Amino acid sequence: MLKRKAITTILILALAAALTPGLSSPALAYVDTFTAISAGGFHSLGVKSDGSLWTWGQNYYGQLGNGASSAQQSASNQIPERIMEGVSAVSAGQYHSLALKSDGSLWAWGKNHFGEIGDGTYSGVQPGTTTYVNNDKLAPVKIMDNVAFISAGDDHSMAIKKDGSLWAWGKNTDGQLGDGTIVNRTAPAKIMDGAAYVSAGSNHSMAVKTDSSLWVWGSNLHGQLGDGTTTTRLSPVRILNSVSSVSAGRYFSMFIKTDGSLWASGWNNNGQLGDGSRTDRSTPVKIMDGAAKLSTGQSHTTALKKDGSLWVWGSNYSGQLGDGTTTARRIPVKIIDGAAAVSAGGAHSFVIKSDGSLWAWGWNGNGQLGDLTSLSRSAPVRVTAPEITVILDGRVLEFDVPPRIINGRTLVPLRVIFEELGASLNWDNSTQTLTAERYGTIVKLTVGDASPTVNGKVVSIDQPAIAVNGRILVPLRFVAEAFSIDVGWDPVNWVVTITT
Repeated sequence: MLKRKAITTILILALAAALTPGLSSPALAYVDTFTAISAGGFHSLGVKSDGSLWTWGQNYYGQLGNGASSAQQSASNQIPERIMEGVSAVSAGQYHSLALKSDGSLWAWGKNHFGEIGDGTYSGVQPGTTTYVNNDKLAPVKIMDNVAFISAGDDHSMAIKKDGSLWAWGKNTDGQLGDGTIVNRTAPAKIMDGAAYVSAGSNHSMAVKTDSSLWVWGSNLHGQLGDGTTTTRLSPVRILNSVSSVSAGRYFSMFIKTDGSLWASGWNNNGQLGDGSRTDRSTPVKIMDGAAKLSTGQSHTTALKKDGSLWVWGSNYSGQLGDGTTTARRIPVKIIDGAAAVSAGGAHSFVIKSDGSLWAWGWNGNGQLGDLTSLSRSAPVRVTAPEITVILDGRVLEFDVPPRIINGRTLVPLRVIFEELGASLNWDNSTQTLTAERYGTIVKLTVGDASPTVNGKVVSIDQPAIAVNGRILVPLRFVAEAFSIDVGWDPVNWVVTITT
């Protein structure tokens, strides 16, 4: 239990936050600015302004990338968790994830039943055997370098390299890879040159070339390819010119032309095309003018106009349109101004406003909204990132690099903690090894090593120390047990208490 001093400190902090003009976020929490967001089937990926990647929502196949154990995989994570640094773009598929780092490297994780990770493996019965091997990836693995653009479909992945070459891998039963076959690929296969933009849907794909021509391929059962037919295409087919961007949904497609006009084709059972009907279209129909960005979900669409207004339409059974109702819309409805980026997932949606704040709405049964609940929302709610407060013997500690939770473990800056505990420190920069001594107990741990020692005896830990912005963060629980001190955790207020 918290000491009286600790409780008093928490109440003072909460009261200060409540009385500060202009603050509406919860006590003991802060909101970072976001630069990129991607809504998957039941999980979400967000990139903050410092380049850090955060994930939340369903984790059954390891699509959060936090290295979760089998037991942790079965649970959803309502709390955004920091996964990696230096990320510039993300794309969430149905159950897998892609991240593009600022150095051009592409990383993937999650479900790998069809080779959608792209590392040459897949989960399933291996060739020539009766043995099932699980090759789902619980943490990010590097796939390729020199990448400029990425897109994750339901079960396939696509990437454009900096030289304009388009590559695809994963499920290919409907020709969605565009390599002329229906053979799944466990490693990237080159599809075309001169690509500038790509979107992977459920079982079809679209690419815009540098000359603004639009090319489509894959399943066409509902006319989603927009070529005037319902014929499946195993290789790219050119259908339009003067196109700037596209988004492939589940059996439907949206296109923005260079003049800002928005066009749609394909499945329209829930009005997701936005033309006022529920009639499938095999030839693109015009929906609106002034469009700048768009994102399609499973059966709903979000579009950002050049004036910063956000418009939505289609299925709304979980409030994924964010208009305060659960009523489907067959024509676009405006819900927000001042929008900078948008992403539609299975049945949830996100918008990043021009001030960098992140807002979410829709289905939240797996915590995919990131609002620290599992409550679905029919109107936008601001996504907050909780800050961990550390209280040592009733005194709040200050850090220049904040503590964080990784793989379910709280990591704290070692120097502050060790000095506050009265431990002597010795840091070997060449080996990235720390040696600390307190009351005769000697602890030695190395960055990235899961086998630190206490008085020469190896102690295995599931989360090693990490380096962040010039600071070394260590797992607090290990430190506490090594030095025989008490550590408490208040999950409601995100407060760690240390009692010496």
